Amino acid sequence: MTIIVKYSCFPCGVRRADLEVPARGDEDVLVWMQATAHRIAQAHRLACPTCRHHQIDELLIPAPPGTDKVGGVQQS
Repeated sequence: MTIIVKYSCFPCGVRRADLEVPARGDEDVLVWMQATAHRIAQAHRLACPTCRHHQIDELLIPAPPGTDKVGGVQQS
């Protein structure tokens, strides 16, 4: 299962770009966030190879009703 997160990098003009990432399973939230941050960095490098900004300015993670954890998906 996957979710769509949105990230922004203000210096290079990326605003709330969609990125599909694996939904969080049983792993600790810090482990999931590190993996998600790595995926965002890779996507950002591909989208804006000349950007030298070393942080994401905004990250939006969906939390639909029925989700019981950050990065999770709605439980059936």
